[in-house]
Amino acid sequence: LLVRMLRSLGYVLMCLICEVVTLRTINTLGGGTYTLQDSSCSLYRKTESGFKYALIVPSGFHGRVNRLNVMLSMGGAGSSRQSWEDVASRVWERVIPCKEVVRERTSLTLPTDTPERVECKTSTPWVVIGAVAPKGLAFYTDEGCKFLSDLTTSALESDDLKNLITADTQVTFHISGSSSGGISAFNCAVRYPALFHSVAVFPGDFQEDDSVGGDAAKVSLKGKQIRVWVGQHDTHFREMAEEQFTHASIDDRVESPLVEKDSSSSVRIIAGSGHDVLPELDPSEVCLWLKEVENVVCTP
Repeated sequence: LLVRMLRSLGYVLMCLICEVVTLRTINTLGGGTYTLQDSSCSLYRKTESGFKYALIVPSGFHGRVNRLNVMLSMGGAGSSRQSWEDVASRVWERVIPCKEVVRERTSLTLPTDTPERVECKTSTPWVVIGAVAPKGLAFYTDEGCKFLSDLTTSALESDDLKNLITADTQVTFHISGSSSGGISAFNCAVRYPALFHSVAVFPGDFQEDDSVGGDAAKVSLKGKQIRVWVGQHDTHFREMAEEQFTHASIDDRVESPLVEKDSSSSVRIIAGSGHDVLPELDPSEVCLWLKEVENVVCTP
């Protein structure tokens, strides 16, 4: 057990080191600090307890809806504010038809090659909740997953969504994350199997311990759609993905040994990429994934 715990801690520390290096590299792109554009889709709100989170509200849907999909998303580097901004600009703001807003501040640093959006028309609206970790809280722990579970409730009560949701609206939750955020996504999906219906990571795997590994994960992930994006040269996460997903090759859909046979899981290995897959991520693939899981209803 001690060896497993030390191994898990090593994985998380490795993620944090990789992400710190990545963020420092980003800071030097283009010869200096890059000021973000004046508009984005990320609204920053606070829970009743005073914790900040981000909210991406869909556009193109008028009036209250019968179904709503909600993606709870985390960045890496300890799920910091800047790591969320990177995930938002690289992934969700590219594929979610969202309402642009003026950024509340422009002091964060992101790559100068922030990509353009793609047209992604889904049959139901998607809301994205961007989780920013309070100081000292790790989302992959029991306490962190409980915090995320409570955050989903707080976000749905936001005034920003009151024109979409009624008491009869069927809300389906999904979870995703990048690197250490991907570890958190898997661990929280295992701990709250009735809440999250799908998992998407860029990349991520399980932090192995008695509460989330082995048979517990196999049972908890029954009926869920799982997608892992991982870089070709990301040795650790690729080996873990291939081990957990039966040696998947590029674009192959496979059955994972961690879930029952009635679940569908897939690994997308991004050729030429290292640990940070976001710059090479094809937004059209993310769009297809959203369309694939937007009508999924699983019974944990």
